[in-house]
Amino acid sequence: RSTLFPYTTLFRSIANQMRENISNKICAYRRKGDAAKHFAERANEFFHKPAGVFLICLLLFGLTAWAFAPALKTDFQYFDEGGELQYNAHVNRGLSWQNLHWAISSLEYSNWYPLTWISHMLDFKMYGAHPWGHHLTNVLLHAANGVLLFLVLKRMTGALWRSLIVAALFALHPLRVESVAWISERKDVLSAFFGLLALWTYARYAEESKTQGGRPKLFYGLTLLFFAFGLMSKSMLVTLPCLLLLLDFWPLERWRLKSKWNLVMEKAPFLL
Repeated sequence: RSTLFPYTTLFRSIANQMRENISNKICAYRRKGDAAKHFAERANEFFHKPAGVFLICLLLFGLTAWAFAPALKTDFQYFDEGGELQYNAHVNRGLSWQNLHWAISSLEYSNWYPLTWISHMLDFKMYGAHPWGHHLTNVLLHAANGVLLFLVLKRMTGALWRSLIVAALFALHPLRVESVAWISERKDVLSAFFGLLALWTYARYAEESKTQGGRPKLFYGLTLLFFAFGLMSKSMLVTLPCLLLLLDFWPLERWRLKSKWNLVMEKAPFLL
């Protein structure tokens, strides 16, 4: 025993030192975890404030514009954009009273979308026949649509991060390439822009209807106006009143406050 005693003391000393080192490391990791948790809580709190939401909108807009920036290097498409835009004298001469009258009364390609024609006229006025400018308008509209979708979902659900994920998937999904990179599909991104504005003002209308002294008539009128602008960009937006009815059930849950008949009749002006 006398010969083993020094080694036993040494082993105990080493074990105690190792235990102390492990304990210190655990405490350090806990402190780092608490600091990271505190940082995440502070960051989450910041991003729920108006300044944080604005920063998210800027980042989403910039990321979407960057993702679709390669479209600026492409040319007009020969098969449809030549006859529809490049060689269409009503469009390639820019915006004028005569061309404005043509846009409002034209049924070219069996469609009526005067705001789409007017947007193309403005592009020729600003960029001439340089295709990058026409593509730029599409890219900016789509980036704005991604931000609008985020704001609409956040206002309706209150879920910041889930709304951001859905909006980012919409903005960056490859299925959106056709509508953005194809200049003739301006009607798609433009009608989506006005449609999303209509959804945002409808959400505000639903909020204002619950409070005394609110301005529900103002936001109801704006919803009608943006819906009309959307129809003047692409007639596919005619289904918006049905979407509003679905939103009345979820996430707005207006069916709890109003009868189903009143909710249906509320959409009657959208069908006129």
